[in-house]
Amino acid sequence: MTQLRSLWRNGLAFAVACLAFAGPGAAQSDDLVLSADLTGDFANGVAITGGTWEATEPEAGLSMVFAATGLAAINQFEIILTFEPLSAFDISSARFRGFDLFDAPGRGVEVQDDDRLRLGAGVFEDVISGDSELGTLTITTSATFDPNVSTRILVEFFSIGPAADNRDNHDETALGSMGINVASATAVEVVTWGSLKAITKEDFTLAH
Repeated sequence: MTQLRSLWRNGLAFAVACLAFAGPGAAQSDDLVLSADLTGDFANGVAITGGTWEATEPEAGLSMVFAATGLAAINQFEIILTFEPLSAFDISSARFRGFDLFDAPGRGVEVQDDDRLRLGAGVFEDVISGDSELGTLTITTSATFDPNVSTRILVEFFSIGPAADNRDNHDETALGSMGINVASATAVEVVTWGSLKAITKEDFTLAH
């Protein structure tokens, strides 16, 4: 078990390193980014991984994995997403599953103002520090989805900390246009390392 935990931690470190090498706000396309450096007491970075996300037909399944780095004794987080256009997605299909100790009650999602989706999870009787996945969102495109129309999911808000009244709150400005393109021919590729996925691009070069 100790050896398996070590392999998992090494795999997460590798995935996080790939995000870090891509710099703050690893680029995807259309000026969207997949990661953001954060300032605050409880996390120094947040990222999206888990797929190419390019949908080509209606009712196609999508999966977004959220991860964070530099966690400092946290036990809860909240993410709010917006959808452009909303009609391209079946919001009722959304599910969020917390990673490992993170518990997301029910479906793990809450629709707000008809066009926003709130995700969240918490840890009971424990705290999380270091680098960790947070959880996975699954959602499908709608029956009227058109792959020829620009379609995106944006991260509008990210909050994390040890208590509801003691959290770092990061808005769109702090997150730097973080999100994914769903109908785009230039979505990033991913490679799998064990159970983790790291972001890569064929033309990616490391600045020295």
